[in-house]
Amino acid sequence: MFYVFLFLDRLTNWIPAGGSSVLVSGFRYQYGADVALLILIPMSGVIYYFTHSLNRLLKERSQETRLVDQKLVRGPVSRYVVKMLAGIGSAALLSTLVLWQFAPEIVRMIRGGPETLLALRISLVAYSIFGVFMATNFISFSFRRYTVPTLLLFVGALTELALNTMSTHLTSSWNPVYGLLCAVVVVTLIGTAYTAGIVRRIQYFHYSSF
Repeated sequence: MFYVFLFLDRLTNWIPAGGSSVLVSGFRYQYGADVALLILIPMSGVIYYFTHSLNRLLKERSQETRLVDQKLVRGPVSRYVVKMLAGIGSAALLSTLVLWQFAPEIVRMIRGGPETLLALRISLVAYSIFGVFMATNFISFSFRRYTVPTLLLFVGALTELALNTMSTHLTSSWNPVYGLLCAVVVVTLIGTAYTAGIVRRIQYFHYSSF
């Protein structure tokens, strides 16, 4: 479902505008969006590092602390989750700024056009935010919570599809990358709020020890 969410804008990219046979955008859009995906490579490494350490912390704390004393676990884990999201957010921001700065040179290298540059830069922002969403998902997985993160991917995909499908028929200036960005922001906000709720609930800490 991750891949459906990430590549759905490529599908809606070929939806005819206003019922005509003229495509909203072509391969130049895909060039920019595909290059922007590279930002997920360094972010995945950072996410893996923090997630692995979080799982180890949860296991150790849950096994060392009695069930009635689970409040002693919440403080260290909450602080680590804040540190984790801050670290991932910083990595996303740094990667976005670097690639944003060199975006014109990248576009020239791949022989793109103005639309490629727009798709590249907006996709960079979208995928950097998506990296934070991935982090909140893996935090939820650490607490053995799987249903809501999965549902959020469906919600994001449907939101993106609806926005791009309707907007391409309302205005010819709409770009599918806007639908991607809006959908990513929505699911990231919901996912972050859900994860914060899990961290505040003491009973979930015991699940991590199994």
